Amino acid sequence: DKYFNYFFSSKDLGYSKPDVRFFKLIAQRIGIAPESCAMIGNIYDKDITGAKECGMLTIFFNEKNIKGEFPKADIIIQDMNSFPDVFHK
Repeated sequence: DKYFNYFFSSKDLGYSKPDVRFFKLIAQRIGIAPESCAMIGNIYDKDITGAKECGMLTIFFNEKNIKGEFPKADIIIQDMNSFPDVFHK
């Protein structure tokens, strides 16, 4: 809870990840442009791809150290302790 201000689910929004409308509706509901949002997710295909296509900053929480290419992830972290550092650089 100390890291997040909002939580949304597909049940709340009527769309599911990675549908771009899911992410656009979140931005609309909190009243800011997608370009001013950051999506932090631990499932690349569901959390990161749609958010990036929507225009959000994407942070892939790769806690399992999955190997591969993640071109739509702007930032990759492996533990939540690294999260605050991302915004203090």
